[in-house]
Amino acid sequence: MNTKNANLFQRFFSEPLLYFFLFGSLLYGYFELQSGDLSQELETIRITPSDVQKLNTRFEEKTGIKPTALTTQTLVEGDFIEQLLFEEAINLGLLKSDEIIKERLIAKMKHILLNETPLIDPTEEQIHEYYKSNIKEYSHVESITFSHILLASHDLVEASRLLELLQSSKVPPDAAESFSLPSIVPPRQKASSIDVIQELYGNFFTTKLLQTRSNRWAGPFISKFGLHLVYIEKKSSSMPIDFNEIEEQVYNDFMQDQKESNYNKALTKLAAQYRLEKE
Repeated sequence: MNTKNANLFQRFFSEPLLYFFLFGSLLYGYFELQSGDLSQELETIRITPSDVQKLNTRFEEKTGIKPTALTTQTLVEGDFIEQLLFEEAINLGLLKSDEIIKERLIAKMKHILLNETPLIDPTEEQIHEYYKSNIKEYSHVESITFSHILLASHDLVEASRLLELLQSSKVPPDAAESFSLPSIVPPRQKASSIDVIQELYGNFFTTKLLQTRSNRWAGPFISKFGLHLVYIEKKSSSMPIDFNEIEEQVYNDFMQDQKESNYNKALTKLAAQYRLEKE
């Protein structure tokens, strides 16, 4: 065998895709033999050359190591196992019955909706107009009217889940008592001064409250009593804060509003494709 043919032979047997197809054939044969019935129809899991390339690329990106034929074989086998477990989970109905899987899929769907429409950077004129339109949010606060929900536990995950429910269902602030633990402080604080809020709830809660924008549920915030979700109904303010001092905050608020607006539009569009039926 001359040198040229030897090199071609060596390159042929070092190609990862060759081992992918060989491995696939062996794996298929193995399961055929194990079944005992060669005519039995098996569930098919297809892994294409494109899939193999993606596995190799992902491996190299994560490790910095160029995959060998053995690496490729191992990656393909791992992907096959993951796919068959996923298919079996679907067959068992785990997508609907398993709470952990359900939560992860919901979180993924929310992420897709949040990023479905790209955010657009505002112009200087838009930022200034936004600042003027929301001037009460960017002024020195003297008193706050707010409702709050005192939660039963300090579980931040559960608190965040309830917050999302309140936001998406547009629960009004006067419904706070229906979700709250009984407390020595009322569920609604009307025109309370900053000093009074600080004395009742503590410094951390008051600071968070001052940073929170009106007419939306927010939190969770910790106080002397526990964990709260809050809804600011009104801020009584005095002198506005100079724009140059809070330009970054105004920009962040503008972008957050845009993000929430995009999400709500996408969710409304999606919800229009479904019908709620109570049994």
